[in-house]
Amino acid sequence: MIMFNLKNIKIGRKLGLGFGIIVLIVMVVGSIGYYGITLMSQEMRYISGNSIPDLQNLATLNYQRMVIRADSMTVAATESQVNADDTLKSVMTRRKASWEIVDRSWGILVRTPQTSDQGRELMKQLEGEYTAWRTLYVDLDRTIEQIALNTDAKQKRALYAKYSELVVRMIPISDKMGATFDRITENNVVNTNQIIKEHIAKADFLKLLSLITIVSSIVLVIILSVVITRSVSVPIMAAVEFLTCISQGDLIQEVPKTLCDRKDENGDLARSMQTMIENLRTQIRDISQVSNGLVLSASEIASSVSQVTSGAQENSAAVMETTTTVEEVKQTVNVTSQKAREVADKAQQGLQVAYDGRQTSENLAIGMQHIREQMTLVADTIMKLSEQSQVIIEITTTVEDLADQSNLLAVNAAIEAAKAGEHGKGFAVVAQEIKSLAEQSKQATKQVRSILNDIQKATGAAVMATEQGSKAVDEGMKEATRASESIQALSKNFSESTQSAAQIAAANKEQLMAIDQVTSAMQNIEEVTTQNVASMRHLEIAVQSLKDMGQNLSRTVTRYKV
Repeated sequence: MIMFNLKNIKIGRKLGLGFGIIVLIVMVVGSIGYYGITLMSQEMRYISGNSIPDLQNLATLNYQRMVIRADSMTVAATESQVNADDTLKSVMTRRKASWEIVDRSWGILVRTPQTSDQGRELMKQLEGEYTAWRTLYVDLDRTIEQIALNTDAKQKRALYAKYSELVVRMIPISDKMGATFDRITENNVVNTNQIIKEHIAKADFLKLLSLITIVSSIVLVIILSVVITRSVSVPIMAAVEFLTCISQGDLIQEVPKTLCDRKDENGDLARSMQTMIENLRTQIRDISQVSNGLVLSASEIASSVSQVTSGAQENSAAVMETTTTVEEVKQTVNVTSQKAREVADKAQQGLQVAYDGRQTSENLAIGMQHIREQMTLVADTIMKLSEQSQVIIEITTTVEDLADQSNLLAVNAAIEAAKAGEHGKGFAVVAQEIKSLAEQSKQATKQVRSILNDIQKATGAAVMATEQGSKAVDEGMKEATRASESIQALSKNFSESTQSAAQIAAANKEQLMAIDQVTSAMQNIEEVTTQNVASMRHLEIAVQSLKDMGQNLSRTVTRYKV
């Protein structure tokens, strides 16, 4: 079933299918491993976040319980000591630190959830015992403070007696709470061990599952590789065997139908080979018929070529006689044509001189026109320059007015600064600078105005000069026009003379060209006739070779089985 399906799948898709299955297997194995690692991580996180801190807090509370109990017993024994007050103060200091540790550890223990029913029951029991124990120790600590602060011996004895009674009440509560500590610790240890055992069992199961998956995947990959390889290689081997038979000349073979029915690249190859073999059979049959006809046609052509060769030799002799006669006529025409050509050359030289003069006069007129345009452009530019100069004069007048106003403002500012006294000294300096700048601006505008007046005088003179130049250019253009008309009339006379001489030379040249063409044609005919004779001889040889090739082709075709 797999092989049947693979016949209709392209090779690229087969390889993609195999690669996809391998990737899927790797993903499955990786998912199992990832799941196992995640499970282990969660269990270890639970143990490190709940079980171990729970055990640590229980051990801390139990240890501090024993320390506080030992201090309580020490206080009871200080009644007969000389330095009892120092001992009491030391106990109270240690007790304070112990209570801080107890409160912190108890807060953490209460917030840590218990996973089993027994653990929750024990924790509930411990909370009641802890409350009673802690309440009793409040009275004990208060009594210790009263003993340490009281100086009356009789009252101290009464307080010691009260303290001893409280200690007697404390011992069974402390022992009971210690037993509960032990039971909770034992319960947590059992729960932790149970979790570890379950985790180990799950790890063993995942390890076995991973091993089975890996082995199954390897077997599946091997099977899939063999199937895909065979689905590709077997058709190729069959195609190679078929092509080997064809190379040996056996065209009777047919491509196996199982290969042609495939939908993959091997099926495309098989159908192409079937089409190829059918085309080869048709071509071999056609070549066989052509080779037989070629041998017959070559024999007939050889007979015709012999007849054409004899006629070509006779034509060659007649052509040689005609060529000699035409050569004599050509010599006479050459002399006439040479004389006509000399007359035409003289006339042509005169026409060229007239044409050059005409061209020179036309160029002169164009140049004068260009000068006139440039003079007009210069005049326009000078007028614009004069207008801009006038604008600049107006601007300098405005700047000069501004300078006068700035000078006036500077004088007013100096007066105000003098009125301000000491505080106006800085402002007076600024006013003096403004006045100085105003004077400089006024001097600069006077210089600019003087320069602009000179520029306007120069532009006026330039405008007058350009007008005079334009008049001179107009006179030059009129003279150039009259010279061009005279040269044009002279050129017309030379042109008529040249045309007459050229017509005579052309007639002689045409006659000479006609004779040359006749001579060339006769030579070509002679050469062609000679070539035809040689070609016919070569053709006889070629026809014989063609006949031999046809016979060889017939023998070659007979090697193939059609």
